[in-house]
Amino acid sequence: MDTETVVSPPSESAKLFWNTPELLVMTFRHMRRADQARCAGLNKYSSEHALDAIYRDNPPLENLLALLSPLAAVPRTGQPNSVEWKFTKALRVADWDRFRHYSFRVRSLVKTIESFVLSQESMLDLFTTMPPGVAFLPCLTNLCWEEVDPSTMSFVITLFNSKLKEVELTLAEAPIDSRILLEQLSRRSPELESLQFWTTDAEVNDSLALSGLVEAVRSLPSLRSLELCAPMFNSPLLQQLSQTNRRLKRLWFFIYGPDASKMCSDDKEDRSAESFSELRDVSIPSSGLTTLFGRHVEGYQLTFLHVAVDDDMTALRDNLSVVATSCSNLKHLSIMHHINHPEASAAALSMEMVTPLLALKSLQVLVIDHSEPPNLSNQDLQQISASFPELQHFELCVRARGRPKPISPTLECLIPFAQNCKKLISIGIFMDTSISPPLLRLNEIMFPPNFSAMHVQYSKIIDHISVVDFLISIFPAHASLTISPYSPHLRYVSGPMALNFPGAMRQVDEESAKSLQEWGRASRLLAGLSRARDLLDLRRQWSPETS
Repeated sequence: MDTETVVSPPSESAKLFWNTPELLVMTFRHMRRADQARCAGLNKYSSEHALDAIYRDNPPLENLLALLSPLAAVPRTGQPNSVEWKFTKALRVADWDRFRHYSFRVRSLVKTIESFVLSQESMLDLFTTMPPGVAFLPCLTNLCWEEVDPSTMSFVITLFNSKLKEVELTLAEAPIDSRILLEQLSRRSPELESLQFWTTDAEVNDSLALSGLVEAVRSLPSLRSLELCAPMFNSPLLQQLSQTNRRLKRLWFFIYGPDASKMCSDDKEDRSAESFSELRDVSIPSSGLTTLFGRHVEGYQLTFLHVAVDDDMTALRDNLSVVATSCSNLKHLSIMHHINHPEASAAALSMEMVTPLLALKSLQVLVIDHSEPPNLSNQDLQQISASFPELQHFELCVRARGRPKPISPTLECLIPFAQNCKKLISIGIFMDTSISPPLLRLNEIMFPPNFSAMHVQYSKIIDHISVVDFLISIFPAHASLTISPYSPHLRYVSGPMALNFPGAMRQVDEESAKSLQEWGRASRLLAGLSRARDLLDLRRQWSPETS
């Protein structure tokens, strides 16, 4: 007897799934690339969602251009050791009709230094056949292009469109008229909200280039974030920017800065006529602090401030005095010793240098990153802990290398932070753990319940077992030891911090390497004692000493 295959109708939940765009987007976005490609060939409906997922975020540029015409790799003109790509056949109108089926799906594009290069001949073919009045990628909202040079600038300009929101451009060392680039950007992308504009030149003295930047900012009324390279910092530029765009919320002159996503900030709009009245987030070289706060920014409205020490450490006290006087409502302050700057001395951090900061009572995050171990005592750290009642995250020279100074924090310095900082979530201090801390009774001193991590890297440690014994006595049951090659409270302008944090690739001395290994053992031991720590926590709760 013949049997017929019965296809059951789709269930109600299946119907809901296929009729819920948000679910479809999430599902196709998290598929493997091979599965997305299979779905693209199933039927028209699934194909549309699959193609959106394939081309939405940073598709390889060669794959996009191959939709116009097949590509072939040829030796690059003038650079026989590298290759460029060229179209193998001339472009036609029909090629552009097919390309538009895919081009509107692209939302972000990142071109790095090592990536795709199109030949000049093919570039000319592209420009002369492109339909007039149609953007190359009409729905592109995020663009990052490294090494903009004379040979690629025209193509970069074709990527500008009315929907762009975030743009990062890095100019190559080759001479390039940045005014044309910025003029085209402001004309074609008037709704731009974030601009990162970098140059590989050590110095930027071209007044025409800076005036081009000011004109571009003036023509971008929606711009809220502006990130520039340090050589561009000067008083005339600040003066013109303050008169051009009063609604900037972020202004960076350095490649590192606060990770504002880790904190909530007060984003109330200030409609006053004061320059930079809505500015909340600043990253700046220390040599520019007096200029910034003395002439252009009041400072009281700032929430986030990152200072890159690019001058003599002995001037740090005066520079931080300016911060303490101007930024009374600061929530995040990070100070990074600029190890690659020729004028940034490596003098150790002293209490005299940081004393001005003790007036910033609203600080929730304080990060001081220096390559040298600090010249601070336990008493100095006690004074610091008592000065910041709102402190949630504190880092002091966590990634410093070498031997501790004669005057150095020890494990005992953790005790006043446990006593004074009742909102503390994480801490990291370069210390000498070879000096035994005092013995503590059960429940005598404990970090607050929300404390979760102590960041460590190269602090001197000889016996990880004794260190863990002490930490168990003051840590909540869930708190951990975290190896911290970079600060979790900072971000790099473009790319992961793990690859770009200062000193990440530097050679480590033998003593620091041994300390790092020992901290790894301590971290694993502390994590392995989780059950015992849970039982200890229960005992604490039932102990008559519990307050």
